[in-house]
Amino acid sequence: MELTNQPGNEKKQKGGRFKQALKAAKPTMNLSAEQEQKIKEIFRNFREKKQAIAQQGGDNLDDNLHSVKKERRQQIMAVLDDNQKRILKDKLKELKGNVQ
Repeated sequence: MELTNQPGNEKKQKGGRFKQALKAAKPTMNLSAEQEQKIKEIFRNFREKKQAIAQQGGDNLDDNLHSVKKERRQQIMAVLDDNQKRILKDKLKELKGNVQ
């Protein structure tokens, strides 16, 4: 997946802002192999939960999706050290500032 800043490409990018920020920050975060493996597993579990929620549907769909996204973010942040968290938070702020 290639992330670009071209106008109109927002809908073509997979994942939300958190995933985009993580991907963009990754080269400067110096993740260990163990951290990368844990993050991959967190995303794998997230996809499974998201699919299950989507299949269930219902009135609480948005709330349930928000809940698993929040859980994913908390799990990933728990894997990172303080410096890596700072880098990721800075990237999130940068991406939020670029949203129109």
